[in-house]
Amino acid sequence: MNPEERRNKILELVKDQNNDIKELAKILNASIPTIYRDIRTLLKKNKIKKNYNDIKVIDNIEENYKNIIITKLGQRIEQNKIEKIKIAKEAAKLVNTGDNIILDESSTSYYLAKELKNRNIPITIITNSVLIPQEFLENDLVRIINTGGVLDSEVGGFVGTFSENSLKDLHAKIFFFSAAGISEEKGVMDAYFPEIIRMKKIFLTISDEAILLADSSKFNKKGILNWAQWDNIKKLVIDSSIDKAIIKNLYDKGIEVIVSKE
Repeated sequence: MNPEERRNKILELVKDQNNDIKELAKILNASIPTIYRDIRTLLKKNKIKKNYNDIKVIDNIEENYKNIIITKLGQRIEQNKIEKIKIAKEAAKLVNTGDNIILDESSTSYYLAKELKNRNIPITIITNSVLIPQEFLENDLVRIINTGGVLDSEVGGFVGTFSENSLKDLHAKIFFFSAAGISEEKGVMDAYFPEIIRMKKIFLTISDEAILLADSSKFNKKGILNWAQWDNIKKLVIDSSIDKAIIKNLYDKGIEVIVSKE
């Protein structure tokens, strides 16, 4: 039995019942060090989880989400989580039955997707996110159109010519998006990810309305690329920690500011 076959057999065995290392070695006629090496390989691939001698197969999406927390993407999802969830709840109210919407690869859009899943209404979501489609695997009411392309693992989004070309004939009512930073004068600021920014610009052009989702920590935070100005944005959904002076300034620019509830 080669290593790959043995590891697959380990997955089968521990899925049906709990087996410790010694039992697995006996069943598979392999040495204990060999089984330990197999277990380490399966742990690295997030195929199993191990607590002392107790080994279990990871076979649901929530467990995989827990495992991404150690990545940059996972850290971004966890950052200001409470504020992002509140923003997502307000933003979900702006989506109606039958709407076609775009969600970018941002962590706030991810939480919006989770809120829309809870609402359970028929809509179409266009997204370049790697995480959002997984939220709707068992939901027949929501249609997901994923751009495909090359995965940028740092931001968790698909990019590239294939992704861009897949959007040329599409249209959406609302484009929901977030950003690394927001300038009261210049608008949306982001880090230097040119391919991601190209995707966002295309999303902007094929949508009737652009709605910015941003927790208050994003304001006056510096970014390198200023890719969208305030005249491109209709609404801003923000958490309640935002300074009232900022709200007034944005209203003066013609931006509707929606503040999340406490």
